[in-house]
Amino acid sequence: YIIILWQYFIFYNTNSMIKIYSIKITDVNLIWVNWLNNKKVNKYSNQRHKVHTYKSQKSFIKKKLASNTSKIFKIIYKKKFVGVIELKNINRINKCSEMSYMIGETKVWGNGIASKAINLLLVYSKKKLKLNKIIAAIVKSNIGSQKVLKNNGFKKFGEIKNFYEFNKKLINKVFYIKDLI
Repeated sequence: YIIILWQYFIFYNTNSMIKIYSIKITDVNLIWVNWLNNKKVNKYSNQRHKVHTYKSQKSFIKKKLASNTSKIFKIIYKKKFVGVIELKNINRINKCSEMSYMIGETKVWGNGIASKAINLLLVYSKKKLKLNKIIAAIVKSNIGSQKVLKNNGFKKFGEIKNFYEFNKKLINKVFYIKDLI
């Protein structure tokens, strides 16, 4: 069974241990800030170039919550906050959005959490926001994210050579797309 409460956006398969909930400002905590500062968690993220604090994260989330082009959700696994997933640059005219995600709790990596959270976000994108396409951009060497995207039916549609500086080398940015229609 699937339960959907659009007002607060609680969405999950009742048989699953993975849920996504709309972020609230009270969800900002030091655990989340530590994920953002963890070199292993942010190995492939541009967040690795910044130092994050509770105050900076709270300010960031306030801006996201005030935006009508962003929807950000916390990922819950076995009743524990383990990551975040976001729709950003939502374009309601062209019915498309970009997606990003992070599983911050390294102890739960490899349990299919990102794949399931993406699946839930895709259902929300189609049913609630009436979007037709979702795009994800990743660092080419991020094999885990490539696998997660492919598992959710995303197709590679482009690549920019030498886009990111990574470990003092230039590497490619790869784009994936999912048609929801």
